[in-house]
Amino acid sequence: MIERPSPDYLRECFQHRDGALYWRERPASHFINPAVCMAFNTKTAGKKAGKLNGRGYVTVGLRIDGKAISMAAHRVVWAMNYGKWPELHIDHINRVRDDNRIKNLREVTPVENSNNSSWKRVHPCVHPARRGQFSAQVRAGDKSIHIGVFSSEQDANSYRLMVVAEMEKLARHLAKKSNIGRPRKDGQTFSPADANKGASHE
Repeated sequence: MIERPSPDYLRECFQHRDGALYWRERPASHFINPAVCMAFNTKTAGKKAGKLNGRGYVTVGLRIDGKAISMAAHRVVWAMNYGKWPELHIDHINRVRDDNRIKNLREVTPVENSNNSSWKRVHPCVHPARRGQFSAQVRAGDKSIHIGVFSSEQDANSYRLMVVAEMEKLARHLAKKSNIGRPRKDGQTFSPADANKGASHE
């Protein structure tokens, strides 16, 4: 198992601003020889680091002692700002997974992280209905939602996947419009409690 880089090492690699990570001009000690160092810095220094994964989170990669390591950007940001790697989950307060401003991040338990999900984990399933038919359902949180009966399991599963994709698309859209985690006039940040109470702040 590759050991995670120290927060000091991360600060030599990245600059954190506006909720994103940018490559610094890294020192020669990070590379196997000066030529590799110069090539990396010429091509990469100053550019935004990382890419979105399939779940909507930003990941960044480093090569340390010849071995590649991939890290969640929100955990890197936490380590850089607090001088230590988080021990628990890191929650995006406003539910936007690529918004890695430090004010939008908090260390929470897995249960707390799940409770702040844009749409609680969807558990898709296809059940046999009447003979030769299949009933498609999705489960969101503790609710099971019936979405139709189909003549084949393939049709039921295809429709279920389409519904799940639309649910996740809607959840991302609503999350991006939310004020949660963004600054208020009083210097604090909007919280889920503000949204639940219907509080409005300019």
